[in-house]
Amino acid sequence: MFDVNGAQGLLIDDMDQLVFEIDTLWQRFTETRFFGNNRNFPNAHFGYMMAMFARVDLWSRYWRGRMTKKDEQTVRMVRFLDTYVQPEKHNASCVAVQLWRHALMHTGQGRLHQDRDSGDIYTWQLFFGPSSGIRHYELWRHPHDQRMVLSIVMTDFAQDLRNGLARYLDDLKKDGALQATFQKEDAHIQLQTINFETCM
Repeated sequence: MFDVNGAQGLLIDDMDQLVFEIDTLWQRFTETRFFGNNRNFPNAHFGYMMAMFARVDLWSRYWRGRMTKKDEQTVRMVRFLDTYVQPEKHNASCVAVQLWRHALMHTGQGRLHQDRDSGDIYTWQLFFGPSSGIRHYELWRHPHDQRMVLSIVMTDFAQDLRNGLARYLDDLKKDGALQATFQKEDAHIQLQTINFETCM
């Protein structure tokens, strides 16, 4: 029998630790003005964004299962964000997954993206904690260079994820099909395989 409470406890504990770390570092960064670093610790920003979007990837896999086609991971993650974390902010979630899961994971930082249809260029504003006048998880057009900007406040986003996880876990408790998908995926996730022939 599936231990829903056990699964919930592990995922919630993991996310609570992440929220704690981000909030604690934000306090220290505020007190010390990023320890005097004039670049504001970009790798701390990128590292925690990578950690948060890795969790979105994980939770969405527990939710919908592993996808087989190349683009389906992106679709699965965006749908999870649309359903549980940031409803009604679909375009922001599309840009966020491209920037903070794919580009960051493969290149070590966010990268500019261009819309194939409109030609719009997408960039980002990333804040570790609240800042005056910042619109969290919003897409907006920059008045000077006309680029589309995705603004994210990391302390807010960590809490958004925590709340979204709680909503997903509420559904998991009530839905046998979600529980079956979770169990199937968890078996693959907990013991990964390695093929040394692919490393040759």
